[in-house]
Amino acid sequence: MIDVKNDEKLFYRIAALPIDSKERTSKKGNKYAYVQFSDSTSNFEAIVFSDILNSSNELIKNHDLVLLNLEVHKIENNINLRVQEIISLKQFINESNRKIKILANESVDIKKLKDHLNKYRNDSGSEIKLLVELNRKLINISIPGRYDFFNLINNKTEDIKFLN
Repeated sequence: MIDVKNDEKLFYRIAALPIDSKERTSKKGNKYAYVQFSDSTSNFEAIVFSDILNSSNELIKNHDLVLLNLEVHKIENNINLRVQEIISLKQFINESNRKIKILANESVDIKKLKDHLNKYRNDSGSEIKLLVELNRKLINISIPGRYDFFNLINNKTEDIKFLN
């Protein structure tokens, strides 16, 4: 439960799933929407104004997991939620994990690993550092390109370990 005093504004960052959206048009002709979100505790509705709606409409319509910056404002005992920013949770995770460290032993099949990694190449993704254990020493190898951290973590192979 949010504890907000009358005429107080608080700001939160939460992960949520957009589940429904009702678009409207203002008197000035700007689009806005009341969006239903669900997080780990409940469902809630927040208003999304045109600038944010335009940049995140696809995330909302596709029901992608998102990270919300929310303004919570209480006026005359009514709590209003206004979305300040919506970004893809997947994008946030990729940007937060700019370097992935992978540990592999000397028996790893490098060609198989390369083929696996190439499935998750992504221009805006993370860099990879491969640490290979050879004769009780670690060899640090930078893998060229960038990779989708979220999908890589969720589709890891058995012969490697992620260190972050």
